[in-house]
Amino acid sequence: MKKKCEATGCGRPHKAKGLCRAHYLRLWKGRPRNTPVGYRENSGARGAIGRFRNKLEECSKDKGIEDCWEWGWSRWRDGYGMFYITDRPRLIYRGAHIFSWELAHNQSVPEGMIVRHTCDNPPCINPHHLLLGTHADNTQDMISRGRHLGKRSYDTWTRTSKEDVTNIRRLHSEGLSQFEIARQYGLSFITVHRMVHRKTFKNV
Repeated sequence: MKKKCEATGCGRPHKAKGLCRAHYLRLWKGRPRNTPVGYRENSGARGAIGRFRNKLEECSKDKGIEDCWEWGWSRWRDGYGMFYITDRPRLIYRGAHIFSWELAHNQSVPEGMIVRHTCDNPPCINPHHLLLGTHADNTQDMISRGRHLGKRSYDTWTRTSKEDVTNIRRLHSEGLSQFEIARQYGLSFITVHRMVHRKTFKNV
């Protein structure tokens, strides 16, 4: 059995002194070895951790732990927030919800695991809505919540009227976010996105 890195929550292949290459380099440079790999430790405005905490405070302002703290900056095409953790020598991005979970638990996501949403809201970075799981768990979530492709496509075409599509496009033109529209109509973000941009229901 191959030896794994001993740093908390890492699980990467062992390189030297019980650590993977990344954590060994941190140890060699005198940095805390258990800080998630890829992060700059300084908590000032220029540090990744400091920058993210500032954004986390903005997202959670006037909200409770039961509310979604939606990422208000750049997002991936599937709606998940994206956050750059370093800009030298090149930009490296990380999922905002993943970064949030790792900071809350002070460890990297273990190998083979992913961060899931209990709220089923991709831009949410509230650590109370995030939990670890496997890809199989995530697939089961999709099926149980009716988000798998076959059911989603069937339900969208059978329960969405032309009037709904018209209203969805009107609400978007008035400034309501696609995520909020999706929540109001019980649809996925991708479904609303395709409606708004006339990739579906082109005849409406």
